[in-house]
Amino acid sequence: AEVLGLQQKLDAFDYDAQQKMEKVSKAQAKANEQIKFLLDASEALKRRVREIGKAVKNNQEEAVQERGDMAVHINRLETTVTALREDAERSLTDLEQAVGALRGPV
Repeated sequence: AEVLGLQQKLDAFDYDAQQKMEKVSKAQAKANEQIKFLLDASEALKRRVREIGKAVKNNQEEAVQERGDMAVHINRLETTVTALREDAERSLTDLEQAVGALRGPV
């Protein structure tokens, strides 16, 4: 009878231990799922950061290119303005000479 009582206690302890192991196993599985979710989210975030980095770099490169293009346009405009100013000064000089010739000697 004593052996039977010990056997029942051992069976109860074994059952209790098995129940606890199942709970631990379920908790571990849930924790693994959460870890996988976090790792996936982390990878997605890293990819997005890389995409944003590339976009920023491309925008900077485009801005540099546009700045260079604008500098070329500005230089062309300055050259054109200078040429027009020189033409206007020559025309004014020619006009003054023509007016002076029409007036004759004073």
